[in-house]
Amino acid sequence: MLICPICLKTDKLNIMEYRAFPQTIKVIKSLCSWLLVLIITLTLLELILRFSDQLPVHKNPLGGFHSPDSTLGWIGKSNYSGRFRRKDFDVVIEHDELGFRHSTYDGSPPIEGAERIIFLGDSFTWGWGIENDKIFTNVLQQKVGGKYIVKNFGVNAYGTSQQLLLFDKHVGQLKPNVVVVMFFSNDIDDNVDAKDGKRPWFELDGEKLVPRNQPVTAISIGPVKRLAQESVAISTLKYTYHLLADMLKNPPVEIVVEEEMAIPEKRWKLLGVLLGELKKRCGGEILECELRIVYVPTREEVRTYHTDEFSLVASRVKAICDEVGISFLDLRPGLHTAWQQEESRKPDVTPIYFPHDGHWDLAGHHAVAQILFNSWAMADDRL
Repeated sequence: MLICPICLKTDKLNIMEYRAFPQTIKVIKSLCSWLLVLIITLTLLELILRFSDQLPVHKNPLGGFHSPDSTLGWIGKSNYSGRFRRKDFDVVIEHDELGFRHSTYDGSPPIEGAERIIFLGDSFTWGWGIENDKIFTNVLQQKVGGKYIVKNFGVNAYGTSQQLLLFDKHVGQLKPNVVVVMFFSNDIDDNVDAKDGKRPWFELDGEKLVPRNQPVTAISIGPVKRLAQESVAISTLKYTYHLLADMLKNPPVEIVVEEEMAIPEKRWKLLGVLLGELKKRCGGEILECELRIVYVPTREEVRTYHTDEFSLVASRVKAICDEVGISFLDLRPGLHTAWQQEESRKPDVTPIYFPHDGHWDLAGHHAVAQILFNSWAMADDRL
């Protein structure tokens, strides 16, 4: 009897596959069991943390406290509370119904006809590492009382382009009397950085703004990622992972101001057009308000102000404001005075800025509120 070699080989393979099949099923069952245990464990941990009034904890505020927006790129999560925890601080961040840091003013109610003052800005204005009642806008609200309504519309990583879009979407509807743009040097780069398709921006065609990535394309968040962002247990585990990873890295690099020569001229021109558009919106037929620009310096600019009062970026921004006709305030002199005062009281502590990054600490926010109050009180009778 002849046996086909091919058939014999095929039979052997079939036998091997048959024997391997139960082993594969066993592995799958084991993986499913471990997955079920993991889900049950995370669910129990989530319930325990929530019943003990624990809040989600985040190290990255852009991912933790913000959600995608097709017009703006991202916006703060509405009615959201969470812990923002880093080496320098561990604070609770609270957003209002629009997704901005809510006011904690508990003084006399606004009088009839109270003027509205709205602040636009990035992480400095949003209040990086600061409890709600200690942010400079809320400190300023306490100082001015019920004659004024101070609103903080700061959003992490916003540049002037997104602030213009934010003005159109939210600010104009509130009919403010004063709009303040808190300008930081990296806003110039943020105005042209698409951030991997997550940020809307503008290009210039002569003197005309041409929208790019509007509406924003990269805004989708899958259900698993959304669940992870809202979960107290997962956010806590994620924070712990990032904390351990950071321990193995070098200390973070301080935010530094760019030299003017490193900034292309077309970016300065774009900034001038953007500020001009904000100026037009504030002086339109429907809305009449005053636009003010406040220059936010880096820690190094404040530290060296007594020996080098000239700032390439600050002087260029002031020149643009003078050309467009916008009020300009430089925080460097006032913050340098506050720096010296804090340094004399606490010589071993970095004054008015957090030690490990370039944002204002509590003393810095109080100093900024005082500078704004004093400067504008001398300029007119609004503040």
